[in-house]
Amino acid sequence: MPSDTAFHHDFDRTLWQGRTDPEPGSERWHQKIQPLAEGAAPGCTLLGFACDAGVARNQGRVGAAEGPTALRRALAPLAWHRQGPAYDAGDVLCEGDAMEVAQQALADRLSPLLGEGHLPIVLGGGHEV
Repeated sequence: MPSDTAFHHDFDRTLWQGRTDPEPGSERWHQKIQPLAEGAAPGCTLLGFACDAGVARNQGRVGAAEGPTALRRALAPLAWHRQGPAYDAGDVLCEGDAMEVAQQALADRLSPLLGEGHLPIVLGGGHEV
């Protein structure tokens, strides 16, 4: 893969794990989250932005690219208190120093979500989102 590109990684069910309680109304995020499918009813839609380029440029401690994965794992076992659907749209991944390319790829993913009535929530790590 070239060193200055951005690409998209799809929904990963393995990040959404947790206990399942038998009582009615005791669902957790891992039970409710679904991969975003074309034509899905509007809902809360998570989209990761995995990028260390901004942190590296500012001579910070890299690791922000791991943020989307860590946030999904943290959300997975939490109690579900929402009405309506929730989706995971995967991640935009920044390869190398291609932060601006990745930001454009993120915008290209967000724009249709907004147009379809979704509430996108970007899971990042660095300040570039």
